[in-house]
This record gives sequence, C-alpha cells and structure tokens, in this order.
Amino acid sequence: MTEQNKAKTWSANRRKFQAWLALPTDIRQPRTQGEFANAIGVHETTLSKWKKLEGWQQEVDKLALTLIRDDLSDILRALVKEAKQGSPQHIKMYLEMLGLYAERKDINLGDRLTIDLKWPEEMAEDEK
Repeated sequence: MTEQNKAKTWSANRRKFQAWLALPTDIRQPRTQGEFANAIGVHETTLSKWKKLEGWQQEVDKLALTLIRDDLSDILRALVKEAKQGSPQHIKMYLEMLGLYAERKDINLGDRLTIDLKWPEEMAEDEK
C-alpha cells in the first residue's frame, strides 16, 4: 500500500483523534492531547507523529467544517441583521460576500513612485 493510500485509510484511533482535534478546544474531552493519548492507549508522541501525516490536517479541517455547517444559516442571518441595523463592518462583509465590494489599495513608496493595486474587475474596466 502506498503512503498516499495509507493516509486515506485512517485507523479507528486516528479517526477518533481527528474528530477530537476538529472540536473547539473549550469543549474537548479529554481536555489535553496527553489525556487523549492515555484514553486511547497510545503515547502522546504517537499523536504528534500522526498530525504530521500527509492529508491529516485536511481531514481534520473537513471534520471541523462539518461540525459548524449547521450554524451557517444562523450566522448569515446574524450578519444580515447587523448590516440592516447599519453596522459598517457588517455591511462591508455582506457586500464582499456578494461580490459587490472590493477595497482599493494605494501604496505610496515616498517620492519614488505610487503603486495602485486594483482588483481584477477594475483592471478589466481600465482596458476598455
């Protein structure tokens, strides 16, 4: 079995550890990585080695996103509510998410030159 295929087939203990890492730290049980190692009967250095495996972090990230997916509609509703109440930062975020706003940056390097950074849609407008 190649190393790439091995990374895709996680053992039961590795999957438990990935699921534990995907949780927010304040709700993890056991509380520490050392305690978790003891709970599943491995040495803590083994867990540290697992975290370095190819594809490991991507799997943890995928699990973490799955855990918060149920909250997305509530979060978007809260964003819209704050934007409607006039919060500039929430309005900006809302418009950015819809692709209706992009900040323009000018960088001044003293007397030598000024660099005007533009978003791709602005550059396309300039070429017309």
